[in-house]
Order: sequence, then C-alpha cells, then structure tokens
Amino acid sequence: MAEARRRPTYSAKMEEEVAEAMDRIDPRGHVMYNGERWVAVSEEPIEAGETVEVVGKERMVLKVRGKG
Repeated sequence: MAEARRRPTYSAKMEEEVAEAMDRIDPRGHVMYNGERWVAVSEEPIEAGETVEVVGKERMVLKVRGKG
C-alpha cells in the first residue's frame, strides 16, 4: 500500500512529456499526445507541427509550452 502512495499520478507523469501541435494554438488548439488528440492551451502562440512540452493538465485540457 505504501508503494501506491509514492507513485506519481497519471497527470504528474504527463508533465514534462512532449506532444505535437496539430493546429495553431493561440491560446487554444489541439495536440497529439501519446496517440490521442487533446485540447491544449498555451500562453504563447504555437504553430501546427511544432513539438510542445506538457506543463500541466486541467480536467481534459493540457497546458503546453513551446519546446525550444
């Protein structure tokens, strides 16, 4: 039981992983993450095809930033 408490949650594991912008994110768009299409938001514009870093998740929306 103690092991389960130390394992990071699925949401925590998503952070710092990468995804690909499927369309322009300004401030909202879509990314392909782990073979699934997700709604994403970013504080900066991101162009389609760019690689992004997942920095958080709020409900079913990924928070991302440009990787670079």
